[in-house]
This record gives sequence, C-alpha cells and structure tokens, in this order.
Amino acid sequence: MIIGWKDKIADAALSTGSNVQLTVENAKVNPLAKPFRGANSSGFGGGQNETTLQILWDYGSQTDWNLFAALPAGQGFDVLTNTDIRVRLSNTSAGGTDVYDSGAISGGALVGYRQLYHRLPLTKTARYGAFDITVNAVVDAIDVGRFLGYGGSGALSGYWAPPVGQSYGDSFSWQDDSDTRKTLGRQRLERPLPRYRRGRFKLGFNTEAEMMDNAFEIARENGVVGDVLVMARPDDYPQKRSIFGPITRVQEFNHDSFDKVSVEYTVEQRL
Repeated sequence: MIIGWKDKIADAALSTGSNVQLTVENAKVNPLAKPFRGANSSGFGGGQNETTLQILWDYGSQTDWNLFAALPAGQGFDVLTNTDIRVRLSNTSAGGTDVYDSGAISGGALVGYRQLYHRLPLTKTARYGAFDITVNAVVDAIDVGRFLGYGGSGALSGYWAPPVGQSYGDSFSWQDDSDTRKTLGRQRLERPLPRYRRGRFKLGFNTEAEMMDNAFEIARENGVVGDVLVMARPDDYPQKRSIFGPITRVQEFNHDSFDKVSVEYTVEQRL
C-alpha cells in the first residue's frame, strides 16, 4: 500500500511546452472538472499521428520524488488506451535527464479509468521535472484535471508506504447517489448523478512509532477535506483500485497490543 498525502506539485511552479487552451496552473487545483487543456495543432506532438501534452515544473530546490499521477478530466485520453507517458527529473533544467528518464512507457490507461501513474523504482532527488502524455492518435485536446507528485521518507514527508499493508477485509465499490423514486402510477423518476469510487481499509500491525509519525499526522493535517492518493495495491489493478480524494472518515486509533496500533480509513474519489 502507498498513501500520498502531501502533493509537492502544488508547491511547484508549472509551465508547459505544449499549445494551451486552459492554463497549466489548473493542474494544481480542484475540481478536476477545471482542467489544464492542451490542444492539437500543426506540429503538436512531434509526430503526424500522435498528440503530446507536456507538464514542466520547478520545485525551487531539490526534493525527493517517488510517485507521479495524472488525473484527466473532460475529454482527451479518458477513452483511449494507447497512451504513453515519459517522466524526466533533473537538477539543471525542466526536461533534463541527468537524474532520471523513464523513456516512453505505456501509461496503462483503461477505458473508463482516467488515471495515469508512474512509480519510480528508487527515490530520486531533483529540483526540475517533466511529465509527457502522448496519445498515439490525433485528438483535439488532452485534459489533465490534477497532476500530482509525492516523495520522501520519514515523518511528515507526505509519502508513506506502510511496512505492513492493509488488513484483509478492505473493500472497494462504485457509489451511485442518483435520486430515484416512483410516482403513484408506479412510473420511475430518475435524477442521475456522477458515480464515484469509495474505498475502506484498515491499517494494523504497524508499530506505534510508524503510525504516530504517519497515519496520525495524515488525520491531523488533512482532516476530512484534504486529498490523499491511496494505492491499495500499486502492482495490481492500479487504475481500478487507486483512489484520489478526501478521507471522509477516520475511526479512532486503536492500541491493539504492545507497540501495535491500527486505524480504519474511508476514502472517496474526488470528481
């Protein structure tokens, strides 16, 4: 399990090498329906049959990076599975490769699931970065609702991989709060609302120090309105089992046994 709870991109200066319809600064703020949008134009994407959107950033100083996520909104690669990504990190310039270059790799996009993730094999320390999204087709625009970056280790780093992951009994579901009712004539009236995902999981069997330095601080800093990125199983169905959104419920921290503390979270997808 991985929990990202301090988005470093929110504190970075963003720019782009792409043609723009909606400002790149939108990639740092909610709602996801207010996206950063890059439009297709002559020569855009570097290829006759592809479209690329690029996000560049300057964090202002060197910092640790472990995980990046692009959460699209609206149109673009939401419905395309032939999407590649490339991540570059540098201490000299945005787009440089002196620290890290993933090369062009599959983004793993699935129809109906709008997240693209890249987890670095090892922690990398860099000031500058670039994230490229390339759709292997000509499209009118690529939208990014939020672009996120997490990294570090230790208390208050904002990136936590608990030594002991979630306990059995965790659950994931699609929630539908649409209003449905019937008239006296038994006709069904419906007011459809956007569906969203919800996850419930319990973290147990971690040491008291581990939980106090991380889980307890997540509750203090984020409350029920701050966003987290929860990847329950980063290597298994990450697009379907990962959720970005607020922790809507934090149950009490339980001292289960000597030096062992547990807590249960409920996370709902941000739209």
